Amino acid sequence: MRQRSLKNRCSGVQNSPFYNSPKTRRGSMTVLMAIVLVATTIVCLLVVNVAYIEMARTDVQTAADLSVKAAANELGQTQDTQRMTNIANQVMTRHRLSNGRPMRMETIQQGILSQDVTRDRFSLSQSTSNPGATRGAIRLVASQPAAFGNSMVPFPFPGVSNVQIAREASAARTDVDLVLCIDRSASMAWDQSNVPFLYPNGTKGLDNYFRPPDPFLSRWASLTTAVKTLNSIVEDKRVPGQVHIGLVTFASDYRFGLFTSRVASVDQPLANNSSLIVTALDRIGSKPIIGDTNISAGLGLVETCRNNGQLRAQTGNKILVVMSDGLRTEGPSPDASATALAGNGWRIHTITFSAQADQSLMRNLARVGGGVHYHAPNGNALVQAFRDIALSLPGTLIN
Repeated sequence: MRQRSLKNRCSGVQNSPFYNSPKTRRGSMTVLMAIVLVATTIVCLLVVNVAYIEMARTDVQTAADLSVKAAANELGQTQDTQRMTNIANQVMTRHRLSNGRPMRMETIQQGILSQDVTRDRFSLSQSTSNPGATRGAIRLVASQPAAFGNSMVPFPFPGVSNVQIAREASAARTDVDLVLCIDRSASMAWDQSNVPFLYPNGTKGLDNYFRPPDPFLSRWASLTTAVKTLNSIVEDKRVPGQVHIGLVTFASDYRFGLFTSRVASVDQPLANNSSLIVTALDRIGSKPIIGDTNISAGLGLVETCRNNGQLRAQTGNKILVVMSDGLRTEGPSPDASATALAGNGWRIHTITFSAQADQSLMRNLARVGGGVHYHAPNGNALVQAFRDIALSLPGTLIN
């Protein structure tokens, strides 16, 4: 009776509508595994696509950086925009995708590079009126062509197949056209005691006026030492052809017997040989330096100094250093001349040397020209001023 009762109970459970036979559940795990496998495959393919896109972006950026730097160097050396474009394209096509297809240069532009301090980036324009801008700048946009048939990624998906892989790079080979505009009036033969008309021999005699400046103790000697310091720094840090230097000096038109002085002169046109500047200063210092101070006349010859030398119209960044040890005693105010130079893209630094110099005037010229004013009360400070200017000269920039 008990065995029959148990059998009847089991039979009742199996006949229940809530009971599922093991035969009816066969294959359910297969369907689940198929769904999981498909989802995993899709995720893996998406991961591969994303990884490829990031790798491609890195490759395109590398190609853009190298191409734009090569273009900037070519423009600096040749001043030829067509050769600039050709060399950029050559470097770009040497960078290839995994399937052997070359990268593609979309656009290349040349202009003026200005820094956007709010975004910590640089913008390209055609304006030449900003003395703080960098000439000879280039912007290049590179992209990757379709690498897998008509698709940009290995495994096409809607919305992913046509993703654009493009990168931008900017560079400027910041060639410097540096002109020194130097005071060679009679006071440059004085000593460095800041006592008017006192010469290194300790006298104030008129005969000192018609002697060459002392080669060691005069203000002119300190100037020569300071310019030598600038030259040594320029030679140590530059790439070939990066810095060209010219020299303009000013005093006044003056004649006394056999001794004469010209109001201003281009003593060394712009050249890729900074030692020529020291040679010119030594040549001037080997004769008596006489006359008054006409700063405006010196500024008027700055463009001539550049245009008569090794001019680099495309990439030359114009920097002017004006140095005077006294007051303006002749000629108009140099403010108008400085404003015109700044409007033509010159950055103007000024140096006042000695207690007699007009610091207010020179500080204003630097402000107009977007530069820095330095005051040098003695020879050591003058050397430091020229050192600071040399170290501030820009180099090749990639953004």
